[in-house]
Amino acid sequence: MCHMEIELVLVDKCGTSKTYISQIENDTNNIKLSTLMRIIRKGFGGHLCLIVEM
Repeated sequence: MCHMEIELVLVDKCGTSKTYISQIENDTNNIKLSTLMRIIRKGFGGHLCLIVEM
């Protein structure tokens, strides 16, 4: 599967636009944590764990 096909699958699964996915990949748009969590959950079937150490 090529890069563009993967983007289109993410767009379909996550309900985002191809432009938004490209902006995230190219670091030209700041992503909200909730959006990142949705992409990981719906797009990849995973979950995000954050650990804060002080």
